[in-house]
Amino acid sequence: MRRHPLLLELNAHLLLRRLANRLGRPLTLSGLPDHLVKETVAGFDTVWLMGVWTRTAASRASALASAPLQQEFDRVLPGWTPQDVAGSPYAVGAYVLDSTLGAPNALADFAAQLGAMGRSLIVDFVPNHLAMDHQWTLLHPERFIQGNAELLKQEPTSYFTTAKGLVLAHGKDPYFPAWQDTVQVNVFHPGMRQALIDLLMGIATVADGVRCDMAMLLLNDVFAKTWHNKLGALPPPAAEFWQEAICRVKERYPNFIFIAEAYWGTEGKLVELGFDYVYDKTLYDRLLHGDAQSVRMHLEGQGSFLRHGLRFVENHDEPRAATAFAPQRLRAAAMASATLPGIRMFHDGQFEGRRARVPVQMVRGPAEPPDESLRDFYRRLVSLAATPSLQRGSFAMVAAEPDPAHRDDSYTGIVAWAWWLSGVPCFVVLNHSDRPAFARLKIEPHEDIPDKLRFTDPFSLQSHLTSGHELAADGLAVEVGPRQGRTLNGLAV
Repeated sequence: MRRHPLLLELNAHLLLRRLANRLGRPLTLSGLPDHLVKETVAGFDTVWLMGVWTRTAASRASALASAPLQQEFDRVLPGWTPQDVAGSPYAVGAYVLDSTLGAPNALADFAAQLGAMGRSLIVDFVPNHLAMDHQWTLLHPERFIQGNAELLKQEPTSYFTTAKGLVLAHGKDPYFPAWQDTVQVNVFHPGMRQALIDLLMGIATVADGVRCDMAMLLLNDVFAKTWHNKLGALPPPAAEFWQEAICRVKERYPNFIFIAEAYWGTEGKLVELGFDYVYDKTLYDRLLHGDAQSVRMHLEGQGSFLRHGLRFVENHDEPRAATAFAPQRLRAAAMASATLPGIRMFHDGQFEGRRARVPVQMVRGPAEPPDESLRDFYRRLVSLAATPSLQRGSFAMVAAEPDPAHRDDSYTGIVAWAWWLSGVPCFVVLNHSDRPAFARLKIEPHEDIPDKLRFTDPFSLQSHLTSGHELAADGLAVEVGPRQGRTLNGLAV
């Protein structure tokens, strides 16, 4: 895997349906044609195959009965039928491949196929909750947050009754209503902690890593605050769950990758507990809504965390980037997320500019014509993100100063960084403002800067020559249009 991997999120059900339609026959994850897999993952290091685990009847029934979801289904796929709905992949019924994707061994077959192509496989791990009809609710109800008849009466959307008549809590994020097709695990219960670690050990036999859904919900302080009056006599464990789980898994599988979906400022703590990468949702929000200063301050304040970030402009939880961002702002934001240290994540359909965000409960989406211009941009961007400079080079933020030829303060809209390899820089420059920006990019002294450099923009293919002495003394003059980005890739000549 590259130092700064390129990750592609694929919806397992939608992927199989799309490939099956191309071939005109049913497919499973076992024995997919190599040429189709190679075409799908071209340019990427790793695949996050979202939604592979067993879904349940209760989750499907919950989705079909939900008026808000039905409205979303109508909007995304007019004329949908119940056969297009399979329930939520985040209400896991068992950590076994969903039968509609193939036999249980088909996931391992797909992982081996990717491995033969030099790619790795990431799958979901949902530690905070399971499907409300998971067999553990009958066999081991003590592992879950308990309720009673009074709580069920007071909060009927937060509790439910199992087939054995026990009242248990639905899974919950403290800031939102409960997920009504799930059951809340009790991560303070020793039996549940061990069971979750056993699940991770099993996943590690068939995949190269996990994307851990809502990972911060299992932190001791977060969990205790969420369920403080429902924990009975169980005290907070001495160790954090993630510290114990990651340590034990990596003792046996040292290269296994842990990715945390996390929010609320918990990202740094999760890295300290052993996560390899953590969502950088703050950057996404600032690229979408913030100004240049907010983006710059966020990046400059990252320190060593910068290389642990997972960055994106789209995933299955967010609106499609083509609808959230204006066209030029989208390209600039995508350029940022793909050229910073850490994991650079892309989402299925992002290249084509798809606009319909298919709910995770659905297994069919609408046909949409591709945006060929955007697809060409992304192809160039993925190629850039894989270059030696952006993989093996050293990263540094770059100061933008006034350009003497333009007496204005437009330079304040610039956010820039550089990757240095053998004394040659590759600059990435964003104008995060609504007016043209002119600036000088000032660099720290580099003794091995070549005498002559040619800077080429891989998106416009424009190039110009400059001397190493002028670059070191005066900086590099740049002009960037409103809400646009530029890349200036250096080459010694």
